[in-house]
Amino acid sequence: MLGFFHRGECDTLIAFKLDRIARNMLEGGQVIQLLQEGKIRRIITTERTYLPADNVLMIAVEFGMANQYSRDLSVHVRNAIKTKVASGQYPGLAPIGYLNDLSREEGRRTIIADPERFEQVRTLWHLMLTGSYAVPALWRKASDEMRLTTPQYGKIGGRILSKNTLYNVFHSHFYRGWFELNGELHPGSHPPMVTEDQFWRVQELLGRDGLPRPQRKHDFAFTGGLIRCGECGCSITAERHTKTNKHDGRVHKWTYYRCTKKKPGVTCSQPFVEVRELERQVDGFLASITIPGDIVEWALDSLRTENVRDRAVQRETLEAMRRDLEQNETARRRLMDLRLRDLVDDEEFRQRRSELASDGERLGRDLANGDDSSNLWLNRVEGAFCFCKEARTTFADGDRAVKRQMLEFVGSNLILEDKKLTIYPGEFFAGVQKAVENQAWLPLLHDVRTTSLPEWLPVPPQVVTKAV
Repeated sequence: MLGFFHRGECDTLIAFKLDRIARNMLEGGQVIQLLQEGKIRRIITTERTYLPADNVLMIAVEFGMANQYSRDLSVHVRNAIKTKVASGQYPGLAPIGYLNDLSREEGRRTIIADPERFEQVRTLWHLMLTGSYAVPALWRKASDEMRLTTPQYGKIGGRILSKNTLYNVFHSHFYRGWFELNGELHPGSHPPMVTEDQFWRVQELLGRDGLPRPQRKHDFAFTGGLIRCGECGCSITAERHTKTNKHDGRVHKWTYYRCTKKKPGVTCSQPFVEVRELERQVDGFLASITIPGDIVEWALDSLRTENVRDRAVQRETLEAMRRDLEQNETARRRLMDLRLRDLVDDEEFRQRRSELASDGERLGRDLANGDDSSNLWLNRVEGAFCFCKEARTTFADGDRAVKRQMLEFVGSNLILEDKKLTIYPGEFFAGVQKAVENQAWLPLLHDVRTTSLPEWLPVPPQVVTKAV
């Protein structure tokens, strides 16, 4: 700007106030020099007009006061940010899936789970954890099927989630309960969306330096290490063959699964298995965990009644946890105040801050998990029972990704030997198998209260809704 006056291109400077012209004493001195030399003939503000003949001492004082105000404001803002970070609060705009709680007074605002988008974003994390999706495929699912939009703050946001934003979501430590500021990681008090193990598992799936792994060339459902050979322990792969009928020109396609036979020094004798035979065996397993619809309704009615009683006890526990968390936040603010007044040294401050942050993170996590744990448990039970009711239909109608997710969901250590697929069910589904075999439902209802339930369901939302 000053170059215009040096070159004589203008001679009048207009500003709202004098302190808006110069950011520091160097710039202020240059403006005063130009005014004294007559290159600036007048400075017009809302308060008065300054001319070359005026006493520049008063102008210099005003510039000095403006500069000191700016310096004091900078220190105040930095201290406020330090206090917020020490209490586990991210001093910025919350990422998608979370919201800045504007209901609190300024300076004490927190970040909370977005009731509209939190579960949607968590679903994307869980789908990524299956290993069946690349980020572009998840982005299309989020934009086309889920219609996931960014939260709107004034004129910002309210648009469909972009692909770059989704990549940033999967790389952000925020979703595991931490946040990054100036290149450093700090524990946050916001509720985590995924666990530590889940977060780092996604980083492995994304590949080195955050680059997505190449997509599979073929769309086979049961490859990629999902099933192992019972004879040599190698992975099961798949092949697709086509043949054209010479008489009518029709093209026939077959898909076979077989052992990769890559173990050195071992000759594997296992034969090929046609995909329809493999899926028939999976359907047979799903039939063994299929619960009749009337039993599902009876079981869920009983569990919902019990859940109402449990929530009354839970409220007292949550209230005690909230009081402990408030005391932790108060202790963090007092510690930061002592540090700002140099009443504690750096080493003691860092040690005490780390202890309080660890306690606050634990309390925040327990409170977030327990705040709706009864409903969360009930939702998982409802989802698991409804999954068992609709499993065979979902598998028959599902695409490659759904079929793969269902196998990962119901069991582990899948073994293929002599054309026979062996599935070892998880704890819940083992209990369901026993109940279906013996037609004994009361023991299942009792065991489900202490059984480890899956956190998510690999079935489309419309299937669960229909089942309920």
